[in-house]
Amino acid sequence: MKHAEVYSDASRDEATDRAGWACTVSVGRAREARSGVVPGATVSAAEIHAALAGLRLAAELGAGTATLYTDSTGTIAVIEGRAGAPAELRAALEELRASVAVRCVWVRAHVRHGSSGNARVDALARAALRRG
Repeated sequence: MKHAEVYSDASRDEATDRAGWACTVSVGRAREARSGVVPGATVSAAEIHAALAGLRLAAELGAGTATLYTDSTGTIAVIEGRAGAPAELRAALEELRASVAVRCVWVRAHVRHGSSGNARVDALARAALRRG
């Protein structure tokens, strides 16, 4: 069974009322990144969006298991089913759980010697905001 390493993060620009998100996924030798912008979203919503995008990509790449690395404890609580979520989000999570077994790992954000994977997705999320 293939295993995926997924990193996800988000960033918010209060001035433009937009949130950028990004994820990177590694499955074997395959490595992909995705990013985008969610207009009007909170950073928490964008964090969850990033995690879901990464897990969907992991499933597309054939992973049956995934480790999700995120600096958002709220995202972990939602992914693990310990926090409430809107109906459409719950449906998306249930669909993902049917194809990919997920283990969540909290990583420290914005620290000089933190996770290089987290630093990369943070930079990608900020770049997505700049691109618009």
